[in-house]
Amino acid sequence: MAKILSRILSIVILLTPALYNGFPLVYSDTGTYILSGMEMVAPIDRPIFYGVFMRIASLGLSLWFVVVFQALITSFVLWKVWEWILPKADYRWFLVALVPLAYLTSLGWYTSQLMPDIFTALGILSGLLLLARNDLTLKEKAVLSLVLVLAVLVHNSNVPIILGTMLLTWIWQRRNKQRSNTLLVTSLVIGAITLALIVNLSLTGSARISRGGHVFLMGKMLDSGVLKSYLDDHCEAKTLKLCAYKDSLPATNRELLWEANSPVQALGGWEGCEEEFKNTFFGILTSPKHLLLYFRSCVTSTGTQLFQNDLGSGLVSNWYRSPGSPPASQIHKHFFTEYNDYQLSRQNGNLWGQELEIGWIRVTNRLLLMFSAVFMLSLVLIPSLRRNLENSARTSAFTCLSLLFINALVVASLANVYDRLQARVSWLLIFISLALLLRYGSQLFDIIRELWRQNQPRSDESS
Repeated sequence: MAKILSRILSIVILLTPALYNGFPLVYSDTGTYILSGMEMVAPIDRPIFYGVFMRIASLGLSLWFVVVFQALITSFVLWKVWEWILPKADYRWFLVALVPLAYLTSLGWYTSQLMPDIFTALGILSGLLLLARNDLTLKEKAVLSLVLVLAVLVHNSNVPIILGTMLLTWIWQRRNKQRSNTLLVTSLVIGAITLALIVNLSLTGSARISRGGHVFLMGKMLDSGVLKSYLDDHCEAKTLKLCAYKDSLPATNRELLWEANSPVQALGGWEGCEEEFKNTFFGILTSPKHLLLYFRSCVTSTGTQLFQNDLGSGLVSNWYRSPGSPPASQIHKHFFTEYNDYQLSRQNGNLWGQELEIGWIRVTNRLLLMFSAVFMLSLVLIPSLRRNLENSARTSAFTCLSLLFINALVVASLANVYDRLQARVSWLLIFISLALLLRYGSQLFDIIRELWRQNQPRSDESS
């Protein structure tokens, strides 16, 4: 009974932001996910699988069930990582650690959100546990395998992020002569990708992971200035339809993707513009000048994305209050009994005009990230500190840092720089750092004190 109560308490703690809001947090894409799952329609710009997850988890009755299920999965995965780093861990202290993590970092804010973003980090952690832990029970392996497969399925960017991070972790393990359950993880990822291709083929007639990737990538080319430069240099020699818009291109990728008068719509919508965009990409990739411009943009954007970690991006907007907004209209259509609760949430300025007040939480999150980054890098870069770490600590720290880099590289190179896309994984840096601090804090303090003492001038030298 105590174990069940502890699990329930962990769910409540992780859902603190949703409870504070008065309703599960929504984002501008939430409506599309509800629509796709409840009406089984595959969106052109994202997978259908998170919508299906919402349909199943909600039981068609309540969106609260969705975030409760997300919190249950999150609690399970985090506990498995926690006890791996802290072999003598007590679940009660784990709950104590969750309290600040859930509210003062992006962890709880993504667990509480009707979006697939929490699964990026959960997929990495599940893959890490399956790769590195040899003491998992069959039931635990089954659950972690399902989480990994779900993570691959629910967001297109998770495919390269999970593949890249797992590859780096495997190389790390090989280099350090650690055992690795590579076959299981590889089979799960390949199986998930195959399932996505089969489902997409049956629903859309096209066996592709993403049907809208060409539009997101063109948005990246627009933001980086590569598209304008390429059109200026080649429109006289080429018959590209985009040449008609080279002097009136949208200012940002958001306008390109979503504005009614953008070149995307003028060229026939997301599907109609595909051939034109692919021809343009081919031209850019075969032009040394513009390929170099793109690579340079990827490098600078990746560096910028690493520091875009503000939690709550896109959560505060008066647009959600409009009955015509996608979240509002889809909640009204498919979860009518919860529509009033949605309108009375802090996101929509409840009866007392209260809003989501997250400014001071953002500041606290930044400070925690700064401290965690310094702490983690010290562990990895200082040999005398690194030698005292066990394999679980070294591997978890390496995987965490790898995820932060790979996530930034993928989203900044293929889409756009945006806080939400990095904050969805940056909480992991704080979580791992806290576990390592509790496990090795006293030892690290003694080592640092000894290093400090050795670098101080002796009294006879100073005299």
